[in-house]
Amino acid sequence: MCRRALGWGRQTVLTVGAVLGVLCLLVVAASALFDVRPLVFESGSMSPTIQTGALAISHRVDAADLEAGDVVSVPTGAGERVTHRVVTVTVRGDVASLALKGDANESADPRVYEVGHADRVLFDVPMLGYALGWLTGGAGLFLLGLYAAFLLSVIVKRPAHRTPPRPSPSTPRGGRRRATGVRRARGRHQGRHSIALSVVLVCAVASGLVLAQRITPTLAAWNDNVGVTGMSMKAYTVPAPAYNQTTCTLGGTGTTRTIAYSWPATVAPLPALSYDIVVSGIAATSAVSTSGSTATVTVTFSTSTATNQNKPVKLTAVSWPTGASTWKSATTTTWRFRTRGSSQSAICGEIDPPSVTFTQPLNLANRTRAAQTTSSNSSCANTPACGSSSDGSATTMMFRFERTVSAAVTCWNTSWSAANCSTAWRSAGGTSPAWRLTGTAANAYTVAGSYMLRIQATDAYGNVTTQTINFTLT
Repeated sequence: MCRRALGWGRQTVLTVGAVLGVLCLLVVAASALFDVRPLVFESGSMSPTIQTGALAISHRVDAADLEAGDVVSVPTGAGERVTHRVVTVTVRGDVASLALKGDANESADPRVYEVGHADRVLFDVPMLGYALGWLTGGAGLFLLGLYAAFLLSVIVKRPAHRTPPRPSPSTPRGGRRRATGVRRARGRHQGRHSIALSVVLVCAVASGLVLAQRITPTLAAWNDNVGVTGMSMKAYTVPAPAYNQTTCTLGGTGTTRTIAYSWPATVAPLPALSYDIVVSGIAATSAVSTSGSTATVTVTFSTSTATNQNKPVKLTAVSWPTGASTWKSATTTTWRFRTRGSSQSAICGEIDPPSVTFTQPLNLANRTRAAQTTSSNSSCANTPACGSSSDGSATTMMFRFERTVSAAVTCWNTSWSAANCSTAWRSAGGTSPAWRLTGTAANAYTVAGSYMLRIQATDAYGNVTTQTINFTLT
């Protein structure tokens, strides 16, 4: 009776082990054929979705296939991996910028991960990671080796031939033969079954050892705010490049010309910075280089085409910590310069906009048409309005002069006409820095109504100033 119970126990252990072994073999095969990665969770910021100690199965996908809501595993750059849920994803070509957050965390991870691909979690099995983690340790591997030796002994061992028990005198001769044959057949069947299960288990143990080598530990890291004492902390604001127009450096020969601007670069322990550079006004390329504590942006352009000649150019730059391209500086640095003709160097510019002064109209409170006309005649040489501008470069003046009477709007161009409003801005007369509107004040102020005069000054570097005066004449 005891012998039979031991036999059934051995068969049960072998059967359960074989089932688990088949599953292990399937995982190893999937890992090899379909690029599947097992992950063991060592912390719990993904709870309750994925608990500490769980074994997760993940599959590698390209950056373009990632979506918000996916649970992904990515390297941290410090030899570890973190597995969190995707909050936002920005794809640029083959690279994705991922903002991640643990389900149990109140805030997103402080860094943005730049990846070309990531391991997306397909499913997880709670607590199984603990068991696999123990099996991959010294004691676990030792027991696996003993278990493999035991299974091999089961395969090699053959049951000894035993003399069948003597039949009782009361048993008929034919019944004795049939009982003996049944026992022998059952023994052979059980032996073959045990050998088959043992072979599966040996393969399972071997595949389990292979699987253990492919298992990757991952952090589901906590990043919530905690109280800190005994130390001082400072916030870091990403600085934009320091503006200094006087560092303009010209270079190049022939039709290929360059212009460069420099600023102090950040040094350790501050983070290294990268820069987004935009050149507006001409077709050009830009590159940033750092030498010691100085960073320099160099713009290269060709003067061989008319579209690049005698053009005002604006150069803008923002900073971001290298590796965190979505963390931009709060301010933008702007430089300006101007190109000249073919094979000529550029002119270093400035970013200060021109100033605009109104000589007329002035003193607009409670003005009558007659008073305004008289004032203009004496101050603006009989023109509706005039003034001046000041700037270090040549200035272009434009105006828009509107009059509203009973909701009807007309615009000035030596006379009032609705057709004049079809062109939003018109060139002002005069020689810079002076400006004036052509036409006579007598014609400009003959009707009571609401008036709006807008003056726009643009210097040679593309800097623009706009000023507006609104008044009512009775």
